[in-house]
Amino acid sequence: MHFIPLHWKLFRVGCILQLIAVAGEMMFSLGSLFTGKFPVSDSISILVHIAMFLFVYMALSIINYNYPDTPLSATQKKYFNWLFIINFLSIVFLFGNLVSNWRFINDILKDTKVGIGTWLSFGWTVWYSLLVFLFHVVFLFGMYRLRRIIFNNTLKNWNQQFETTSNSNHP
Repeated sequence: MHFIPLHWKLFRVGCILQLIAVAGEMMFSLGSLFTGKFPVSDSISILVHIAMFLFVYMALSIINYNYPDTPLSATQKKYFNWLFIINFLSIVFLFGNLVSNWRFINDILKDTKVGIGTWLSFGWTVWYSLLVFLFHVVFLFGMYRLRRIIFNNTLKNWNQQFETTSNSNHP
């Protein structure tokens, strides 16, 4: 077993929380697909959340099996690159979802005199969307760093192996 620093353990916990949040959003979108008035939007939401779920699952797999210096296979690199691009673009969708929820709640509650408790009870969708958005931005940055660390550690190990081999062959 290899040593995992605290920040990567916290990243793993964040990944698990992100999996739960994304699964919840995905189930909400799936339910809305069958009962709502916006099937195209709900279908896009489901696809975005599936891509997010797969990428977070891949992050947990990379931390468990590739960290700190096991190189990613060609297939892993290919899936990582595609999922990273899709998830990077999903930031736009998540931000749009956050703004949409904020406008919806704000329009409902702006004309009425309500207390903070009412704002919090009605505004849970805004808070939930904000948390998913922030977790996702931090997650993408963490995945970029994780991939760079694994790449750099792998190169360093390969260089050490070749330096040791070349020094032992020459007198």
